[in-house]
Amino acid sequence: MPSCDVCKKDILASDFPDVTIGDVVSCPHCGCELEVISVEPLEAQALEEK
Repeated sequence: MPSCDVCKKDILASDFPDVTIGDVVSCPHCGCELEVISVEPLEAQALEEK
C-alpha cells in the first residue's frame, strides 16, 4: 500500500479514483502535493520544492 512521503500515512487508491501518471494530487491526511508516478498499483511521490 502506498504511503505519503511527508506524513507516512497510507494512501488508498479509492482516494484518487481517476488519476493518470503525472497528475498532482493532495494527500488526504496532511495536504502536501504528491505527483502520481504509477496508477496500477497507485504510487505517488512528494513534489520537490524548487
